[in-house]
Amino acid sequence: MIFELLDLSNYSLGFLSLQTLFTSIIVSILGIIALIHERFSRIGMVFFGITQSIALWLFAYSWIYSSPNIQFASAWAKVGHFGIVMISPACYHFATLVNNKVKRRFRDVPVVWLVSFVPLIFLFFTDIFERSIQSTQWGYYPFYEAEVYIFLVYFLGINFLATRRLWQSYRNAIEEGVNLTRIKILLVAFCIGYLASFDFALAFGFSLYPFGYIAIMIFILLCTFVVLRYRFVDITPAFAALPILRTMREALLVLDRDLIVRVVNPAACNLFGIKKSALLGRRVDHTIINSPPFNENLNALIRYSSLHHYEIEYCHTPGDQRILSVSNTIMNDSSGKPQAVVCVARDITEYKRSEERIRFLAYYDSLTGLPNRTFCSELLSRSLERAKRYSHTMALLFVDLDNFKRINDTLGHEIGDQLLKVVAQNIGACIRGSDHFARAGKRRYENIVSRLGGDEFIILLSEIRQPSDSHIVAQRILDIFTKSINIAGNELFITASIGIALFPIDSIDVDSLLRNADAAMYHAKTRGKNNYQFYNETMNASAHERLKLEHQLHKAIERNEFSVSYQPVATVNDVSFVGCEALIRWNHPEHGELLPDEFIQLAEECGLILPIGEWMITAVCMQQRIWRNAGLKPVRVAVNLSSRQLEHPDMVEIITDLLSKYDLDVEWLEFEITESAVMYNSSKALETLERLNKMKIKLNLDDFGTGYSSLAYVRRIPFNVIKIDRSLINNMLVDHEDATITAAIIAMAHSLKLKIIAEGVTNEQELIELRKLGCDEFQGFMYSKPLKIAEFTTFLKERQIC
Repeated sequence: MIFELLDLSNYSLGFLSLQTLFTSIIVSILGIIALIHERFSRIGMVFFGITQSIALWLFAYSWIYSSPNIQFASAWAKVGHFGIVMISPACYHFATLVNNKVKRRFRDVPVVWLVSFVPLIFLFFTDIFERSIQSTQWGYYPFYEAEVYIFLVYFLGINFLATRRLWQSYRNAIEEGVNLTRIKILLVAFCIGYLASFDFALAFGFSLYPFGYIAIMIFILLCTFVVLRYRFVDITPAFAALPILRTMREALLVLDRDLIVRVVNPAACNLFGIKKSALLGRRVDHTIINSPPFNENLNALIRYSSLHHYEIEYCHTPGDQRILSVSNTIMNDSSGKPQAVVCVARDITEYKRSEERIRFLAYYDSLTGLPNRTFCSELLSRSLERAKRYSHTMALLFVDLDNFKRINDTLGHEIGDQLLKVVAQNIGACIRGSDHFARAGKRRYENIVSRLGGDEFIILLSEIRQPSDSHIVAQRILDIFTKSINIAGNELFITASIGIALFPIDSIDVDSLLRNADAAMYHAKTRGKNNYQFYNETMNASAHERLKLEHQLHKAIERNEFSVSYQPVATVNDVSFVGCEALIRWNHPEHGELLPDEFIQLAEECGLILPIGEWMITAVCMQQRIWRNAGLKPVRVAVNLSSRQLEHPDMVEIITDLLSKYDLDVEWLEFEITESAVMYNSSKALETLERLNKMKIKLNLDDFGTGYSSLAYVRRIPFNVIKIDRSLINNMLVDHEDATITAAIIAMAHSLKLKIIAEGVTNEQELIELRKLGCDEFQGFMYSKPLKIAEFTTFLKERQIC
């Protein structure tokens, strides 16, 4: 019988059956969602029971409608009536849990569940519920007889009591501090669900379809909305009080008017190192704190009923001094008289230490311990005010280390930081014994040494007899850099550039004084570094012009102000064209055409060399394709790469993408790297050069012989060509030493199987001498000056490179 009952082929599902089955599935799913959202709380599980009872009822009735005979319909009727019987006690249980004011809920809820067993007995041991099953136009359906009216009274009565419980919850909602909107929605939902019971009218021959299904769905949907939006479980002060006391990190004590401890939480026992049993019933000043501020504040609180916040020191173990933040507030009784004091104490020792650390970091450089930029500005302002008051002359020295970035890039930031610490100590040591500089903890100061950031230091000589005295200190600082500095086994040599600005000669305010000293320092850099310069007004004009040029350089790419010129390269023996070097030009809107020497260093300093360099490579690759489309054969073009470009992590990928984009073979693109750029090559730069070499791209060592020459990196880095600097070529006819060096370079290159290109050849005599020395190629005005694109295109056509 069971297998036949579950055989779906025996049923004929009609519209009413399918609708009822679909409704049961939806109700069941909503119940599961509510249960999961409530995290299987007790009230969530009871609501889940309501939904599953309703779902069981509807599910069984969907099969009653489509049963093939009365026997099948009777079997499903038992299942459906089991669900109907379970709905009422589940609803009452749910409404009682929602109404947490009901004190007897643990007594009447079991009674309701027990009463519900009575209809269950009749259901399973009699046929009272399904003996009148009849066939109708929509299928089989049970028509109840008179004795079933008792069950209907029970069903409707229990649901009425459940609705009444919710009404009580609504009346008590404001007093309890629970969500009033939630109770309103639940009350409306239950009233609508109560109307669903009119679906039983069909059992007496009155069809109200689909009124019952609509009411059921609205009831379930509203209840599920409450779960998702407002939840069922209430969090009230009474519910939360004990867990809060147990888990709060602050120590809490509740004292009566006699300062006797009445309530204490675990955090207080841990903080004061005293057991709870030793605290309760004892005066707080006898057990925990015998501190005048603490006791005075407590007594004042009792007298004046005010809130007090203060800090005290407390030590419950020898050598462990703690700082506590204490907040006291009064609790009044119903008549407004002070009844108790609530003390909340928090250990802020670590906070105070962190605050002190933050103060140090806010005003001092964490690496060197010198005043930082912020504190330096304050100290300078104070010194300036004293100088104005007493008519003193002051000198401000702006010190910047030369080529410090090279050390950072080559040896790492850890070595660089150690070097800065040693430099700071040496600068302090070179100040006279009567001089001193501000450090943490010193309130008085005269001369100031501070670190502005990076490798920049400021020295303020707060009182000098005459302006020329400042150069003595400046020279003393330069002298300390004449000796090597040994850090972690590395012998380092470094120099500094110093700018000097005087008060009141150069400026009378801090910002201008700093700006002028910075301008003087930059002037020292341009004068070859490792020197000091006094400020003069022309430096500001130069600095302003440089700043203006930097601003214009930022706009140059988007304004399309750059262009490329090409200088041909020829063989030394027969003076035949073999390639060219691409040279960037800046068509400045005010100054006309600027050569690379006039803006490339600025681009390096302000970080624009990367976009400019990428533009240059792109322009060369694009021009190669234009020449090829015009019927000209590809030409070997050399492009300069800066040290910043070599260190760029994506440089090789950029070059690869451009070669692919313009369909250019690697043999037609070469890169030139200056000797100074590879002198302090970083590991990233070396990696870039090695990857380019693996791509079969030729690498040229440019400006060889300018003073950095070393065979070490020529052997270490995979160069294909060495370009002799123009300074050697132009002097080799008149300077025997330069001629000897040129010959040695050519011989060395050939022994290493490297090609030699001479730069800056200006006359026939130089070319003849290079031919005697065995030089391979040359470029210079003797053969051709740099040509613009149109001129160089004509140059290519004339030599029939097609």
